[in-house]
Amino acid sequence: MEERITKALSIINSLNKKGVLLWYKNGKIGYKANAGVLNNTDIANLKAFKTEILDILKDNVTDITIQNNIADRYEPFVLTDVQQSYLMGRNNLFEYGDVACHIYLQLNYPKLDVDRVEYVWNELVKKHEMLRAVIFEEGYQKILKDAPYFKVKYYGDKSPEEIQEEMGHNKYTIGEVPYFSVAVSDDGDGSIMHFSIEFIIADWTSIWILLSQFEALYFGKIDSIPDVNVSFRDYVIAERELKSSSKFKLDKSYWLEKLENFPEAPKIDVNRYDSNLKARFERKFLQLPLDKWENIKKYALKNAITPTTLVLMVYASVLEKYSQNKRFALNLTVLNRQPLHEEVNTIIGDFTSLNLLEVDFDNDNSFIENCKQTNSRLFEDLDHTLYSGVEFMRELNRKKGKDASFMPYVFTSAIGLLSSIKSGALQGMVTGIGISQTPQVFIDCQVMDGSFGMQANWDIRKGVFDENTINDMFDCFKNILTKLGENPTVDDSLFRLPQNQVDILAKANDTTLELPKHLLHENIIKQAEKTPDKIAIVCDDKSYTYKQLMDISYGIYCKLIENGSIEKQLIGVSIEKSIYQVATVIAILSGNGVYVPFTMSQGKKRTESIINKTGITTVVTTSNIDMEYPENVNIINADILDYTSTGKLSIIGSDTDLAYIIFTSGSTGEPKGVAITHEGAVNTIEDINRMYNVTSNDSVLGISQLNFDLSVYDIFGLLSVGGTVVYPTSSRVKEPAYISKLVQDNKVTIWNSVPSLLQMLMLYADSEKSVDLSSIRLVLLSGDWIPLNLPNNFLEYSKDAQVVSLGGATEASIWSIYHNYNGRVEGFNSIPYGKPLANQKFRILDKKLNDCPIGVKGEIYILGKGLATGYYNDIEKTNAQFIKDKSTGEMMYKTGDLGKYHSNGEIEFLGRADHQIKLNGHRIELGEIEHAIDENPKVENSAVVYYESNDEKSLLCYYETKVNSKEERSSILEKSERLYENLNANAELTMNHLTKKVLDDAVLVKDNAIMQSMIFAIKNCINSDEFTMQQLLECGSIDNQYKWLVEYWVKLLVNNNYITKSNDSYKINAKYSNVSMEDINSLWADLKSNWLSEMGADIFYDYLYKSSTRLNKLLCKQEDSIKLLYPDGKNDIVLDMYVNNKMSKYLNICICEFVNRFVKSQDRKVNILEVGAGTCATSEQVMRTLGDSNYTYHVTDINKFFIPNAKKKFENNNRVSVYPLNIDEDIYAQGFSDNSYDIIIAVGVLENAKDILNSLNNIKKLIKPNGFFLFTEPVKEEVWILASQGFLMTKPEDSLRQNKAFLDSNDWLNALNIVDNNASTVVFPKNDSPLKSFGLELFIKQFKTNKYNLESSELKDYIKEYLPTYMIPSSFSMLDNLPITANSKIDRKQLLELAKNKISNSVSVKSVSVDNQNYTELQKEILSICENTGIRGIQLNDNLFEYGADSLIMAQITGKLRESIAKNIPFDELLRFILNHPTIIELSRFIEDKSCVQDTSNDNSSNNSIGEVKFYDAGDGPLRVVFHSGLGTVNNMSNLITEMIHQNKGKVMTISIRDIKQYCQLDKDTCLQTLVDDYAKLILETGYKQVQLIGHSFGAWLSTQTANRLQEADVEIVDMVLIDAQTIPWKINNELFMELMFMPNFNVDFNELGIVGDTFDFMKITEKFGCIPEDVLDKIKSDSELSYMSVPLEKLSTMSKDERFQKYADIVNKKSNEKISPDILKSYFEIFAQTTHCITSDIDAYVGDVRYVNAKESYNSFYSNERSMEFWRDICLGDFDVFYADGNHYSCVEDPTNAKKLAELIEQF
Repeated sequence: MEERITKALSIINSLNKKGVLLWYKNGKIGYKANAGVLNNTDIANLKAFKTEILDILKDNVTDITIQNNIADRYEPFVLTDVQQSYLMGRNNLFEYGDVACHIYLQLNYPKLDVDRVEYVWNELVKKHEMLRAVIFEEGYQKILKDAPYFKVKYYGDKSPEEIQEEMGHNKYTIGEVPYFSVAVSDDGDGSIMHFSIEFIIADWTSIWILLSQFEALYFGKIDSIPDVNVSFRDYVIAERELKSSSKFKLDKSYWLEKLENFPEAPKIDVNRYDSNLKARFERKFLQLPLDKWENIKKYALKNAITPTTLVLMVYASVLEKYSQNKRFALNLTVLNRQPLHEEVNTIIGDFTSLNLLEVDFDNDNSFIENCKQTNSRLFEDLDHTLYSGVEFMRELNRKKGKDASFMPYVFTSAIGLLSSIKSGALQGMVTGIGISQTPQVFIDCQVMDGSFGMQANWDIRKGVFDENTINDMFDCFKNILTKLGENPTVDDSLFRLPQNQVDILAKANDTTLELPKHLLHENIIKQAEKTPDKIAIVCDDKSYTYKQLMDISYGIYCKLIENGSIEKQLIGVSIEKSIYQVATVIAILSGNGVYVPFTMSQGKKRTESIINKTGITTVVTTSNIDMEYPENVNIINADILDYTSTGKLSIIGSDTDLAYIIFTSGSTGEPKGVAITHEGAVNTIEDINRMYNVTSNDSVLGISQLNFDLSVYDIFGLLSVGGTVVYPTSSRVKEPAYISKLVQDNKVTIWNSVPSLLQMLMLYADSEKSVDLSSIRLVLLSGDWIPLNLPNNFLEYSKDAQVVSLGGATEASIWSIYHNYNGRVEGFNSIPYGKPLANQKFRILDKKLNDCPIGVKGEIYILGKGLATGYYNDIEKTNAQFIKDKSTGEMMYKTGDLGKYHSNGEIEFLGRADHQIKLNGHRIELGEIEHAIDENPKVENSAVVYYESNDEKSLLCYYETKVNSKEERSSILEKSERLYENLNANAELTMNHLTKKVLDDAVLVKDNAIMQSMIFAIKNCINSDEFTMQQLLECGSIDNQYKWLVEYWVKLLVNNNYITKSNDSYKINAKYSNVSMEDINSLWADLKSNWLSEMGADIFYDYLYKSSTRLNKLLCKQEDSIKLLYPDGKNDIVLDMYVNNKMSKYLNICICEFVNRFVKSQDRKVNILEVGAGTCATSEQVMRTLGDSNYTYHVTDINKFFIPNAKKKFENNNRVSVYPLNIDEDIYAQGFSDNSYDIIIAVGVLENAKDILNSLNNIKKLIKPNGFFLFTEPVKEEVWILASQGFLMTKPEDSLRQNKAFLDSNDWLNALNIVDNNASTVVFPKNDSPLKSFGLELFIKQFKTNKYNLESSELKDYIKEYLPTYMIPSSFSMLDNLPITANSKIDRKQLLELAKNKISNSVSVKSVSVDNQNYTELQKEILSICENTGIRGIQLNDNLFEYGADSLIMAQITGKLRESIAKNIPFDELLRFILNHPTIIELSRFIEDKSCVQDTSNDNSSNNSIGEVKFYDAGDGPLRVVFHSGLGTVNNMSNLITEMIHQNKGKVMTISIRDIKQYCQLDKDTCLQTLVDDYAKLILETGYKQVQLIGHSFGAWLSTQTANRLQEADVEIVDMVLIDAQTIPWKINNELFMELMFMPNFNVDFNELGIVGDTFDFMKITEKFGCIPEDVLDKIKSDSELSYMSVPLEKLSTMSKDERFQKYADIVNKKSNEKISPDILKSYFEIFAQTTHCITSDIDAYVGDVRYVNAKESYNSFYSNERSMEFWRDICLGDFDVFYADGNHYSCVEDPTNAKKLAELIEQF
């Protein structure tokens, strides 16, 4: 019925909107409509809902009137909705509250007699009840029969301004009278009456009535105040009766239909709310004379709108100009006196109502057309005022939040009000002096008219708006009305900006300047002719002159034109920073070609897309870059060309020709090619060089890649004036120590980069303190926000430098706007974007392409010479972004950036308007990332969000996977069946001697004893055999917490025939009615004798006995149920229940077996969650079974009692994390995410859930597609639980357990199917098992088998093919479904909230306060530093990048670490390690290895030693010495050393090389002997007489030879362990061959170097020559048997050493996340070469025993393990025992698991 009424209301409202009027007429529907308005559907609806429509229409004919209730006149009555709002607004519970809704007026009169004024006001108080009303905080009001005498204050000649300040913001005391005040002051020959009143007792009409009656009585127009025969109290009561009418329902329906799409208030930029700012309002005043007001009224009527609507729309048009949203709502004050009495207009009171009026400028209509629409909408709204605006605002708040209901822009019209009052105009109303204030209002535009004309006030809350902004807004309002009054016509000029703003914008864009014109490369060629020997390029420690640059460029040019003309041809450039990069772009431009840069890091697919889009047929690259190109593309390797020919480069073409195309991100997945002309780029370069006097004395650090347009200035800006470009090695751009050295060594004068790179340098400089950056005189920063402190930070290092903020777009030739930094600029929240560069312009426009006022946010458009010609070969995108100014026809580029002009003519940058973002200088279309993700065949939909908070900037990806096919689903289920197969076989063996009958009988005895104990407890509570449930529960012996439990007892006892139920009464059956405690004890004694060990140990029996015989004490909380379960805090009972009894063992064996099978079946890490882990009994068993498998285990529990114990238990297990989790509650609020776990385990947890289906749905959210939920539950009414652990449970709140406490097996299966019916559930034990008697089962449910499981790592690897590195999101989250809005679009706001939670509120955050209790002090310090940089909630093994870190934040962490705990580690080394090993656990080990040592025992000698010694306290025992491996460090053995320290078997000493350079300079023939002499001396200085020596690889040589020295000094070698010491039995005298032996250390094989394994054999060469001779290449070429090997070595041998190591580094970096530079690789090689010489030298035999550990797996060995062992057997003259270690030569010591096993072996000495 309710639905039909709602539909009928909707029909009536719908017809009303069409102009159809309906009414009730003699039992029929009367209607009036224009011809053709009613259609067939309308008529059908009228017929179908005729009855309901008639009822509504009939009810609308109301006879509700005011009943004059004199008897109750002085009784309390409720506040109206508006009064209630005013009352709440008086306090500071809400923003912008803390004020009364109040007005203050000044009325000018001839000289007033103060006494007579006071007399008149007291007469008014007597006649008007609401002047005697008292308002109460509780929300009601009361009229006093008599009020205290009212006093009028006399101020004498006090100034009106002072009096306004005193009276203008009154807030009268609630609970007292009056709520108004009157004062008189002198004003020359006249007087001013000051009137202050709160609207809570009187609306505008009431105020005019009071003032009119005051004047009438004071000036003798009347003898007394007329009587009022009706009360405001009676009106309020009558009006409330209207709320029950059909008219109210109709009005409510009308408004609620608007709810979904109702607009918010105007979004105008305001100042941040300051709760400490005192609430004050100010007034701006306008008065139009009568003749102008009459013109406006006539114009309004001519256009069929009311004067009120016209003024309202002028007000709205001003707001629209300053508002981001062009469709918004205004808050109209409506004087809404319902016609309930003929004298209603004489009542004083607050009859105000609010109307939220929609105003829509988001269209192409004219102003007048919009006025007409609003006029119509307003009249329609006013026909539905019974449902008030206050009620509508509450509903908006409830449904859409407080922002949707906040309506601070008010319009109050009193037009026509004075003429409606019988007395006419007020004599005293001659000025607009006064003020009103209203809580939560920013502007109240009040308009009134009379014989004086029209008066408009803006009462404005102070502190909300910028002062200039609000002044300009009111000036606009004033100018429009004034012009309308003078000339009542409307055109665009009427709404133009104020002239002062027009002048500011014009001046800011007056940038016309004649600059030199030339081609982009032209001046470089001329400069080379002028200064050929000057240095042009510095790179790779080499300098190139302008002549050399021209020669190389000419060589490339010649190679290009071999294939024909390159004029206007697009040529690809893929070259790292080098002389070849610069030379190539000059060569292309010299042939009037167009260069198109791209890099390896862009991704293969993206590069292919660029080539296809541009039609590129030639790419210039270098031989060390390994990229695949389409077959039709001609490849030129610039680094191997012949540059012997010389010639002069051409200068041809026009400056309007294209110079380059740079591809930026595209929203559809396709990158956009920005096509820039010579003219555009040259204009920017010439202006910058002019302004900052860039000359041949300058040099720039060329940090930016060629496909980033800052590189255009680096190359052409500096080289065109004879300057120098200094290139860093590409792989080391983010190494600040290296960068600072480049700056210092090359005296760099110009820094040009994105802010983050300078910020990273500053972090390093602040850390080192000794960095010299004083050569830099000019800093150009662009591409991203500039941190506020960055410029000043830099100026500390170069005080006279000029820092410049630059901006613009790639589409506008590098830069278009600048700001010279000279400190913070007042009024800007960031460093200003600035003013346009020469010949460029900036406009900030709204959605209609109108100029935004100064101070108003809009979209930035760029105009001028710098504009690109568009997007290459993409007309659609070009037309969308490059548009014409509608007034001038000039081309504009729509940037998508937001900004606002300030009054100084500068722009403030305010972010993005679209889904494009800027990250580290790169403009990124989120749509392109999404497109690449959506290309994955398993992805259904995706969304990428950009989250920014403080210094954290992160891209986060959310995706949902597709529904898989039926065949794929079948395959998944088949794999699952194999996991289930014979799963319980081992578990069944634990119970094979039992029969079902034996178990059933034993359980029956147990249940009987417990149920009779329940009967005994119930009788003790009620003292009767008969009772009702109400009597039992209210007996006074049962605590409220347990009443639900007793209800379940009774249901259980009824079902088992211990109690009989009849209607609502219960009766204990005769057999049990006289049960006594003696009987109870006898039953328990009988149970004891029949107790089966399979049911539990004696301790479990005792627990049940104590619980069952103390039920009455438990029920009234005299006994603590927790202490019964955990006596003396021990968990023995719990262990017996969940671990030691046979059924628990059976279930746990099944769980462990399944989990183990699943983990072993995966080739990735498996994530496991245990819910309600409690004492961790199951957790420990599962982890014990899994051993060293690849998994993580999250232990959780709702009870925080268990959390610290669990953390302590697993503190040394890095796979385990411990968190609180309540599976009943929202998982997201607790920091958990969708699709996080492969397996979830819950042992006896869900029985205690409040709502099982809700909890199962939460479980489903957490499980990945195809993941498993394993849980155990009782499947019958488990009597013993209800009498024991039931006291720890909460009342079930779901429908599944209305009549029973526990679900049976079928109930569980049904519940699981409700949640997910895509896969069946497997249950153990099986039906034929005797274990069924225990009523406890294991359920294994597979979830989401209909969806693909796509791991984030897999997706990340996939999109690397499509996207450059900088566009790869830092985090990937799989959701079951992406959130959508009501319009079926992806809800990005909700995703941003998820992103915020992921970064700041992860599960780690929830536990960090407890979790870090078990961290080492070093780890706690690292954690604290991470948190201070914004990385919160990180755990030991968590990846910092996944918590919002980026390279800049990593640099901040590095600086902080070096300040406190890592002072001795070089900045770059530490930063490089963090970037490649971003976890606290790895970082702490690294710092421990580097820093946390004791170095006191060898102070006297260590400074002169080659070796560097570190000591680690590790208990008593012999000194345990670990020697370094071949590269001179023990870093590779850090895990092994950590394990040895934990063994506590004696102090650990490590020896590594102190000075690598010194080591490499040692004589090759005596190097080994020098080392062992030094190391022996270091060991002897410790004073230890017993030592264990451990050497891995080269360490074996050191160990045996040092041992000989120690034995000579009477030191006992208690143990010698040599680990996989592979030998090289021949000398290597050729450097290239040494390199080939070296590179496998970095996982580089011969195939990757172009050497096929079959064509190269070290052994054959050494067999032939006995070594690797220096001239080996010549020898094998001339040897007929070996000559075939020379072919693959030819190419490598012709390359320089630098070129080869660049190639090696490229291969390493391509395969690994750990980036390494050629220089560092070279330094490692020098160490390796020296070590190899040591290994091949002769050594002495060792007289002692050796334990030799051989790695099981071979690894690029040049000599077999067997022959290596033969070598060491010959060296060892004692026992030689061989052992085997997991892993290969490297991983046997590096892998944590292998290292742990190896340490255990080493320990056994």
